[in-house]
Amino acid sequence: MNDKFKKNCLIINLSDVVKYDFVFSLAKNNCDIVLNGWISEEKILETIYSVENLGVKCFHHNACIEDISELTLLLEDSERLLGQIDLILIINNSIDLKSMFSVFDRSFNIMNKQKTGILVNLFLSLENRKELNDYCLQKIEQYPDIRYIELDYKDQEMNNTILTDNL
Repeated sequence: MNDKFKKNCLIINLSDVVKYDFVFSLAKNNCDIVLNGWISEEKILETIYSVENLGVKCFHHNACIEDISELTLLLEDSERLLGQIDLILIINNSIDLKSMFSVFDRSFNIMNKQKTGILVNLFLSLENRKELNDYCLQKIEQYPDIRYIELDYKDQEMNNTILTDNL
């Protein structure tokens, strides 16, 4: 693969209940990836091995995103490992709304510092969906260089297409 077209992605809040199709779609599209989440060690190793076999780098960071200092460390470490982060995919699955606001605020700040990026909000449920999406839509008005995409977890094939088409 040509490094000129290499992209860097951070996936926040991955869990064992989520299908990993989009992780592999990103990897197949030449994306180095940092995975965050509380996943079984077996699943982490299997995913990293499978992704790296596609010719890209893959790392895991187990920061608890509900803890501001760990979230900050996750973002700093991801920048150190990858360089510029082109896409941040945040999986919204039953974390309290205040914590999700913090995750999005810090993600918007990273992308604003870079003056580019795509922020993806992947909803697993309807819980807090309207509040969080409204919040993100208000924030994105402040950051004209950042694209914001809202996805519904139920349509994996469509999500994979949307993610890879926007890289």
